Amino acid sequence: MIIGKDELHEYMDSLKGEEFEMLLLFEIYTGLRQNEIIALNWDNISFEDKKVSVNKALIRIRVYDENKNDYVAEWKYEIPKTKENKRDIPLTDSLVEKLKKYKDEQKKYFENNNIANEENLVFTDKTGRKIMHHIIRNFNRYIAKKADLEYITFSTFRNSFALSLIEKRLPIKTVASLLGHSSLKTTYRIYKHAKEVVNN
Repeated sequence: MIIGKDELHEYMDSLKGEEFEMLLLFEIYTGLRQNEIIALNWDNISFEDKKVSVNKALIRIRVYDENKNDYVAEWKYEIPKTKENKRDIPLTDSLVEKLKKYKDEQKKYFENNNIANEENLVFTDKTGRKIMHHIIRNFNRYIAKKADLEYITFSTFRNSFALSLIEKRLPIKTVASLLGHSSLKTTYRIYKHAKEVVNN
């Protein structure tokens, strides 16, 4: 699925002033996977070079007891298994400025509320903790409903990001590299669908 430009603008308008506004704007302009975006720390972002370096993903795993009857959920950083998933993505000037403002506001909020961002995460909840996947899903549903749109997945945002690159006539290999695709078949499938969207 690919979200149209008008719908995307409606979604972005509905994001203004909301708790995870910066997270979703970042997603729209970079096309990261959900577990990649919540794993980012500020060391991954270079304001000078205007890029974000993707080098890990954050996943939740079940750690069972010795009898395998009960478990606890734990966070785990996963290093990309393929070189394609480890990549640099350029940031637009406007996104860089938004990120700088967001970082300053985040720092002040943490200081005023005596919150420690121990892992220097870019995106956290109000308590400075990692953001659970279901929190983002519920937030997405809330914004979509607010914008009078259907629920929008991260895959849809990624496909729409791919469409924006294709419309700029970037080579298919470059698009695949920015999306972290290990196979061009995946990119070609999005490319084919994107062409149909553009031509209609």
